[in-house]
Amino acid sequence: MTAIPERLVVLLAEDDENDLFIVQRVFKRLGKAVRLIAVSDGDEVIAYLSGDGKYSDRQAWPIPNVVFLDQWMPRISGTDVLCWIRTEPRYRSLPVVLMSGGLSPAQREFADRFKAAHCAKDVEPKNLMQVIGRAVGAALGLTTDGQPTWASTLRHSLFTGPEPIRVWT
Repeated sequence: MTAIPERLVVLLAEDDENDLFIVQRVFKRLGKAVRLIAVSDGDEVIAYLSGDGKYSDRQAWPIPNVVFLDQWMPRISGTDVLCWIRTEPRYRSLPVVLMSGGLSPAQREFADRFKAAHCAKDVEPKNLMQVIGRAVGAALGLTTDGQPTWASTLRHSLFTGPEPIRVWT
């Protein structure tokens, strides 16, 4: 199981401003327990994780505990970034969540094969907090017995909700 951080650093790759706004609001509800860093495309995710350019200062731009990737981004797709992450030795076990408006069975199988949790973005906004919370829990390999201190902010929604989330340990 992954060690649970006191403060979760989340790297979010999202190119749609409306989706970004909604996801940011969900994470903002978690307060200071989460630091959300948003980028707009796959190139920027790779630059961030590589520590290139403005991302070279790891005090300002720490390695994330979990990465949320939009499936459909310009330049480099979420699945291509996931492939890159899994081929980088230092990031092979980095928790990743692949988000999409709807994943086909083949895309879900791909996410499973590359050990990424997956979640739908096309849920009602009132349910999105549960979906994202459960995806974070799944990506970090949490169980109901191993909730971190920030999980109480989610009001136990990490493990409830309509959509099953795949967990790898």
